[in-house]
Amino acid sequence: MARDEKEIQATLRRAEKSPQGSTTRRSALEMLIELAHTEDASQRILAVHHIKNYISEFSDIEEDAINAVYDVCEDTVGRVRIEGYKAITGLSQGGRWVKRNTDVLLQLLQSEEAAEVEVIEQALIDHLDMDAECVLGVLYDAEDERELVNNFLTNAKVKKAMEDEKYADAYLKSRFSHD
Repeated sequence: MARDEKEIQATLRRAEKSPQGSTTRRSALEMLIELAHTEDASQRILAVHHIKNYISEFSDIEEDAINAVYDVCEDTVGRVRIEGYKAITGLSQGGRWVKRNTDVLLQLLQSEEAAEVEVIEQALIDHLDMDAECVLGVLYDAEDERELVNNFLTNAKVKKAMEDEKYADAYLKSRFSHD
C-alpha cells in the first residue's frame, strides 16, 4: 500500500535533521526499504534515491536496504529500473560495495533495452572512477559474462575513459593478478 506523500517527506525531513544512528534515521531507512516494494512507481524511485543516505548507519539492516535497491533494478517499469541502476552508484560511494555492485551491474548489462544499457555502462564507468583495480578485477574474473565484458570494454565511451592515465596502473595490476 502506498504511503501518503506528506508523511514520507516529513519522515525524511526529520531524519535529515537527526543525528546519525538515531531511531528517527533508522525508521526512515525502514520506511524506504518498504517503499522500494510498494505499488507506486514514484515511491519506489524516491526510496532508491534516499537509501544511500542511511544504509551505512545500520549494519543489521543494510543487507535489506541494498537488496531493496537490487529489487528496484528488476522492476517491471523501465524508468524505475533506470533509477535503481543509478542508485547502485550512490551505494558504492565510499568503496564498501564497489566489488559487489560491479558484479551486479555486469549482470544487469544483459538488458535488452538500449537506454538501460547506456545507464548501466555509465554506472560501471563511475565505478571505475571509484576503484578501477577492483572493477577491472571483477570484469576479468567474469568468465560466464565474457561477451558482456568484451562489449563493455570495447564501447567507445569506455575506451575513451580507459585512456585516462589514472587507469593505466589499475589496468596492469588487474591484468597480471587475474590472468
